[in-house]
Order: sequence, then structure tokens, then C-alpha cells
Amino acid sequence: MTISLHRSLRTTALAVASSAALATACFGATHGAAPASSAIRSATVAGAGEDLRAQPSAWTQQLVVADNNLSQLEVLGTGPAFNWLTNVTAGAPCPSGAWIQRTLPLLYVSNFGCRGPVGVTSYKRVAGVWTPVAPIGGYTAGLVDPINSTTDSANHVFVADNIGNQLVEFNPGVGNAYLYRCTIPGPATGVGGVAVDAAGDVFATIEQNPVKIIEYPGPAGLSNCAGAVLTGATLPSPAGSGALLLDNGGRLIACDQNAIYTIPPPYTTPVLFETDNCLNMSLNHAGNTLFVTEPFVNNDIRVLRYPNHLVRRIITPSASNHISSATGVAAYPG
Repeated sequence: MTISLHRSLRTTALAVASSAALATACFGATHGAAPASSAIRSATVAGAGEDLRAQPSAWTQQLVVADNNLSQLEVLGTGPAFNWLTNVTAGAPCPSGAWIQRTLPLLYVSNFGCRGPVGVTSYKRVAGVWTPVAPIGGYTAGLVDPINSTTDSANHVFVADNIGNQLVEFNPGVGNAYLYRCTIPGPATGVGGVAVDAAGDVFATIEQNPVKIIEYPGPAGLSNCAGAVLTGATLPSPAGSGALLLDNGGRLIACDQNAIYTIPPPYTTPVLFETDNCLNMSLNHAGNTLFVTEPFVNNDIRVLRYPNHLVRRIITPSASNHISSATGVAAYPG
């Protein structure tokens, strides 16, 4: 029997938690209330943080690491040394994935409920510090086990709910009110990662032993829950599903417990990128550096040149960088 990568993470977290608050109910396919008007689709997030597009140096100086064991975020500089800058403890009781929305900017951190409430917390930058947007953990409606999240061009938040076996879409800035919620069809037993392209196509890694990729074609996306598994886009390893990204050329980057693959359009043939453990990933804005977390084997962060797979650096947990268990990572574009 294959043990899900995320269930392994949950087991590890529970072993060190003083108390657990796991939600176990699963929901069927359902939709949230329809938006009041099409204006919601293009709404901006209220209270967005500093516009770092006007500060190029700020985009290249930080790496946010979700530390599951310590229930906090570690903020590192991205120089060659990746020196520790600070930590953020609010809103991260049991962090897994982390995602930075590039244009606002906002940071989203998924908490899967091993300690504290289940939900996705958003952060904005206030005086250079990542600060939770109220309510803390505000994206919670319909979620059972949020592992990863992403955003689209309209700033909607998409959440991969692993044990809930579903994808959930939220309006921007609304928090506790989902727009669409779709249970993964067929024999899938979990969702690992989610990615959305400019056309509104929603992709997710799903656990069907082996891991497969499902697509909800745009522009409808999750609005009709009409997802279909991509023929041929199957990761050879029968391991738990991990993160999913889109690179600047439209290729999917998918990982499972044993390897990372790139899948170019039309998404029929996975190409092996690296054989190693992977839970979460982040690609910088330039698209030339890939950050990979592997908390179950070497418990480090690999910094790889993309797409040619040269190792730039390996960040290992230490007293100097304050990292205990790097489960998620989000890089500033730069």
C-alpha cells in the first residue's frame, strides 16, 4: 500500500503535537453561491500590501519557508548565503504549502490542522514584515485538509484539499466564503498540488496510484466541476502526490514522493527532471531557479537551476537559519 506523502506529514506533525484537531469528514461535489456579479471576477484584494514591483531589489532578497515542526514561517535572504532574517508565528499553526501572489503581493500559507484550525492564511507586507490579513486563517469554508494553494490572474484563491479529495476556489479577499468546490472524480484518494494558467485552466496532482494530473478546462475552470484526467500525464512512481507548478513556458512541474517531472503542452508525456524526494516547490519569477522541499528524507531545501537541473545550493536546517522542518517554500520573483 502506498502511503500518501501528505498523510506522512500529518503523522509526523501529530507525533510532535500536544493536541490534534483533525477534521475527518469528506464532502461531495458541490458549488458555493454564485458571485453577485461578474465584477467579483476582477475584484482586487482589499488591503493588499506594498507594491514590490516598484522595488526590484525587494523581490530578490527573501525566501519564505513554512516550518511545520515549529508552527511558524522562516524568512531567509536569497543571496548565496540564504541568511535568516526573521520569523512569523501568527497564522501558521501547522503550515504545509506556501505561495506568493506576484502582483499584489500577498503570501498564502496552507494549514492542514495538525495543530490549531484548518485554513489558508493570507499575509501582506507592512513596513517590510509579512503580517496576517484579518481574519487569520480566513479561507476555511468547506476545507478538510488544505495542503497547497495558488492564485489566478483575477486573484482568486485555489486550494488543494488532500484528505477532502477536492479543489476549492475562493473569491479574492472574501475569506470564509467559497465560490466553487469540486470533489475529484473516480478512484482518487487525495489532492497534492494545484496550478492555474492564464486561460483559466485548473490543474491538480491527484493520488490514483500512480499519481495523475487532472484538468478543469478554462475559462469555466471549477465552475462546472467538469474535470478529466489527462491521458498520458501519469507520474511513473506509485507515491503520494506533491506540489504542482506552471513554468513561464507553460510546462507543468509536478512532483511525487520519489521524483520531479516536467510535462510540456499538450500535457501527455512527463519528462524526468530529478529523482529525489519532493513535497513542495517554488519557481522564481524569472523562471530560472526552482526551490524544492523534502522533509521526509534529507529534510532540506534544494535550490536548482531550471530547467537544466544544476544544483545551486542545498539549504539544510541549522541553528543559524532557525529551520526545523521545511515543508513549504515560496520565493520572491526575481
